[in-house]
Amino acid sequence: MRDRFGREITYMRISVTDACNLHCRYCSPLPENEAGALPRKETVPAPAKSIPESAAGQNALLSPGEIREVSAAAVSLGITRFRLTGGEPLLRADLAEIIRGIRGIPGVEAIGVTTNGLLLAGRVRDLADAGMQAVNISLDTLDPDTFHRITGNDGEGLADILAGIRESLAVPGLKVHLNCVPQPGINSRDLVRLAALTLDHSLSVRFIEMMPIGCGRRAAGFDNRELLERLSREYPGITRDMDEQGSGPALYYRIPGAEGTIGLISAMHGKYCSTCNRIRMMADGRLKGCLSYDSELSVQQALQLESTDARRSALTRVLRQAILGKPEGHCFERPDDVTETACMIQIGG
Repeated sequence: MRDRFGREITYMRISVTDACNLHCRYCSPLPENEAGALPRKETVPAPAKSIPESAAGQNALLSPGEIREVSAAAVSLGITRFRLTGGEPLLRADLAEIIRGIRGIPGVEAIGVTTNGLLLAGRVRDLADAGMQAVNISLDTLDPDTFHRITGNDGEGLADILAGIRESLAVPGLKVHLNCVPQPGINSRDLVRLAALTLDHSLSVRFIEMMPIGCGRRAAGFDNRELLERLSREYPGITRDMDEQGSGPALYYRIPGAEGTIGLISAMHGKYCSTCNRIRMMADGRLKGCLSYDSELSVQQALQLESTDARRSALTRVLRQAILGKPEGHCFERPDDVTETACMIQIGG
């Protein structure tokens, strides 16, 4: 289905929880972290044993069956690619069931998961067996002290994430991406080191410019144009890689001889709204067409209808409204016009 501006909407991001086991300073910071001090040690909770309540204390999170129903309605409108996000999606013990349900819908071409990686080791093969074809792992640093400062987690958590990355790389056919948010004065020295991971591993390291949303309004960002210049000085032969590598807006580059690629997602300095192909569903069933704005529709009422046909019809109708309501573009270049006040953990990263 096309939106009002002729863009083909083929991609849906679904947040399965707004809870997380990290407190990253630009997403869900602790008070100490937000102020710039080193945060206290955080423990890592076990995966939820059942469908949890929303961390915000609002509606219960959607069940695997409800997520499948929404996804099936989305597929009827031409959406073929899905990504499960959070919060931290691996906090849900039923994540494999959710993946399996979506993957079984005729017409679904791809399904991926975005995770902070803390709970990935020991579960990645089960998720891949359920139908996960790609995993994006958030990793802003390779230094334990910097990891502590950014996330609020004891530096020991970094070892768990690295173990999850190694297990992911060992799964045949699984696409592995690392997502880094550059932050001046915090992880600036880590960026080249992270990019160097592509030299020896078949993965993509992607650098995402900070967006002025929620907690990100108070965090300093980094210009990806400057990062590309830095990488070009370090690796003079770096060139654009024109191969399609996913559903998102990243521009990819390759260091000569490297197994993997470097991706730049430049929302602030490379506005890509004219090719935006996605809608989002928050953990409680609210639909969003753009991260900039607080305008939302909800699938909750449609899911309460007793008849299967009535639910499908109502879900299709609200999804169609969400697609047709997508704005022409974000307004990140005009922060005062951004109406979204929630943090990314609530919206779905």
